[in-house]
Amino acid sequence: MSRSSDKTRSHDIIRQWAEKRDGSPATVKASKKNGDSAGILRIDFPGYSGEESLQHIEWDEFFEKFDEEKLLFLYQEKTKEGNTSRFCKFVRRPDGILTTIESQHDEVKALLEKAAETTDRARKTRQQLLEKIKTKLEEHMEAEENTFYPRLMEEAGIEGQILEAEEEHFHARTALERLEEVEPDTTDWQARLKVLKELIEHHVEEEEDSIFEVALDTFDEDESHELNEAFRRIAS
Repeated sequence: MSRSSDKTRSHDIIRQWAEKRDGSPATVKASKKNGDSAGILRIDFPGYSGEESLQHIEWDEFFEKFDEEKLLFLYQEKTKEGNTSRFCKFVRRPDGILTTIESQHDEVKALLEKAAETTDRARKTRQQLLEKIKTKLEEHMEAEENTFYPRLMEEAGIEGQILEAEEEHFHARTALERLEEVEPDTTDWQARLKVLKELIEHHVEEEEDSIFEVALDTFDEDESHELNEAFRRIAS
């Protein structure tokens, strides 16, 4: 009988766990569709019987599919007897507050990327994009600060990460205000947009890599849905 499993969405944790056991990223050959580099994901271990059914792929391809399919990695470090465990399983992430936050992160990043691709001549387009970015970003940060962060502050050992995330929100608001102060058809606008974009990308990476890991271990399905409802009342 094995111990209960942990769960993660961290690329680093998955790769380290697999490589510590000489595991390699793989996909089920029969599950690949035309044009796809990967189908159903697996970790292939030496001595296992997947030689005929599995195809090894690069970690970059593996994690691209992992994120695209919005998966979680279930795994065990040790068996009940204390031996190294190779148990692992891929499951779909349940709908809840983390799914909503991640989706909104992707939406804001896409808007920022679209704005960064504009030229100085696209004054009206830049104004419209900035309005969308401001609305989405302000609602998202307010929702996190009133639902997600307060609940996680109750957990030991994460207070510093939450305070850092709130500080990053402060700097994002400041960068957004500075962007609004300049005309959208200037190089100043481009420079200030770049600062905002980099701040948001860094914040998202840190939040999804570390804070999400604590949330996965903290929230059960019911609490995740309850928090999601409260979050969506602020940022739909």
